[in-house]
Amino acid sequence: MEAGYGWWQFDRQRAALMNTNTGQTVSFTKTISTLPASHEAFEDNGAEGGEPRTTSALTSAQWYQFKYEDAEIKALLQVFARVHSGPRQNTTCYWFVQHSETVVLHPDEVPIAALPYGYWRRIEDCVIDAFMCWPEIDATGKKAQFVVSNGGWFNGVWTDDVRRKYTNWFRLLSRPLTPFPASIQSLDAKPQRWQFEDADSIDLKALWAGFQEHVPGIFSMKKGYDFEGLSGRMPLLREIDGPGFMGLAGIDSRVVRETYRAGGYAFYRDADIFFCLNMEAFPGWQWILSNWKFSLKPFRITAGTGSVAGRAPKLPSEHAFAQALAHPCRPENPLGSPTPSARLEAFYLATYDYPSPDLARRVEIALTEGWMHWRSKVPRLLDNPDKLEKMRRVRPKDVPAYEKSGLDLGAKWEVFVEGRYVGGDFHPKARVWLGFIPKSKKPLN
Repeated sequence: MEAGYGWWQFDRQRAALMNTNTGQTVSFTKTISTLPASHEAFEDNGAEGGEPRTTSALTSAQWYQFKYEDAEIKALLQVFARVHSGPRQNTTCYWFVQHSETVVLHPDEVPIAALPYGYWRRIEDCVIDAFMCWPEIDATGKKAQFVVSNGGWFNGVWTDDVRRKYTNWFRLLSRPLTPFPASIQSLDAKPQRWQFEDADSIDLKALWAGFQEHVPGIFSMKKGYDFEGLSGRMPLLREIDGPGFMGLAGIDSRVVRETYRAGGYAFYRDADIFFCLNMEAFPGWQWILSNWKFSLKPFRITAGTGSVAGRAPKLPSEHAFAQALAHPCRPENPLGSPTPSARLEAFYLATYDYPSPDLARRVEIALTEGWMHWRSKVPRLLDNPDKLEKMRRVRPKDVPAYEKSGLDLGAKWEVFVEGRYVGGDFHPKARVWLGFIPKSKKPLN
């Protein structure tokens, strides 16, 4: 065995990575000379195959077969590797996991799409993490900077058209930093299913009504607070078969390099926890798809299910581990002038807790799959007019009119989450995009 890659150990003789916690193994088996049927999806510079459009030149392309194994199941996967060279002699390598070709040895070969969700979820979580940690070797060539998963489960059903793209630009450590061991997904796991509930307006004060102030700047959720009361008072994402809710929590704007930028805050709630996180809405430009962006770097915890007076509410220890002491984070009045600043500081308390791998995965799935359903009839979450006026005094040409301020709440083509685990280490800059494979060769925005 070679030195570790986080919680992975690489066996160069077998060309295999083994997870030291779960025993899961991903190994290279062969180079594929006969092109699979799905290869046609990668014509025209790979746009339909899930690769971002690029002006770089294709320098190499090859199909590989990998084998996944654990104590219960085995599977064969086909991966398409493409290397592009840029104008400055830089190269970028993409690995595409084509799940339309994935088969589980059950014991006969069964397409992964024909099996329950838990099979795909277990294999997907493992192989994506393994390929992010896969070293550069002769058999498979360059290390992938992007790993793209084509096909899979989305909101409770299988589809060949869903695409998840992962970035891989950071240095891997020999040992994972998280105190949590890797876990293996149950084959009986159920998929998350989300639905969007619209409203005629956005009443953020209704969300605030569920919190109690213990001491100045310290809040917790009121016992028995029911998120059902928000229905009809603000647009919501609701988990169909579970207790989950997601929605808007506030807005924060600033002028950056002479450009007005409106960020915001979204809330996430399930049976265990409640917190807020930073978000942005990108409307799209030319070939760049519109997207929702969420940041988990690290979680900005706003409130737990209870609090002791004088202490900041934190995530339970089974869901997170702390890297720094809690301290207040002060966004500029996201809920408008009627909201006292003391409540803002409390609502956006940042404990700098890092999520456990299981919690990070749960929230990532919820954000990427849930927010793809957002279809608000309210076009924008408008900024605070008093704040706009203050910014306009400094940058009169860079601040929009009130009716054009704030967050664009239209539907987006992709959801983008920043901050995730790779090899047992939480990387604040690790990213995943979820969207659907575009079929058109024209700009989509």
